[in-house]
Amino acid sequence: MVDHLLRLLLANLDRSVSSPVIVAGGVGAGKTESCGSLVDELSRSGLQPGGILSPRVIRDGETVGYRVRDLRSGEERRFIRLSPPGISVGRYYVVPEALDWSKGVIADSLDGSDVVFIDEVGRLELEGKGLDSAVKSALGSGTQTVLLVRSEFLSTVRIRYDIEEFHLWRVEGAE
Repeated sequence: MVDHLLRLLLANLDRSVSSPVIVAGGVGAGKTESCGSLVDELSRSGLQPGGILSPRVIRDGETVGYRVRDLRSGEERRFIRLSPPGISVGRYYVVPEALDWSKGVIADSLDGSDVVFIDEVGRLELEGKGLDSAVKSALGSGTQTVLLVRSEFLSTVRIRYDIEEFHLWRVEGAE
């Protein structure tokens, strides 16, 4: 699966104008894990991936939060947790300092990265909050951008960010 996405990205990088790649799937489908493997493959190919991925924090089989990882430095921060304080999103709370840090990581990645990942574009972004400004900057930068999106938000994300041409890669897995 990752090989197909890698070929798609490499072909897209050869174009003068690249279209965003949207990796879509349900909760727990494996979007972040698949993109983590893709980041490794890109690095082995001599390319510089940047941006952020947000792996789950699981305890006793339950998701208790998410971390956010800078793909250039490997630095991680606590990003989303089950209890306040923070910005409420569903049953979770986003750590505001980690959100600001993530926006800075994405901004820095637009200079010098071949591919910029943003995990994930969801409820907050669709309300003009969260990583919204970073998503807009990435899409307007000309840098190859990979957006991780829940399938249920795909149409709304396309409308919000005026994405007409894009490449879609669906990850099928647990919901």
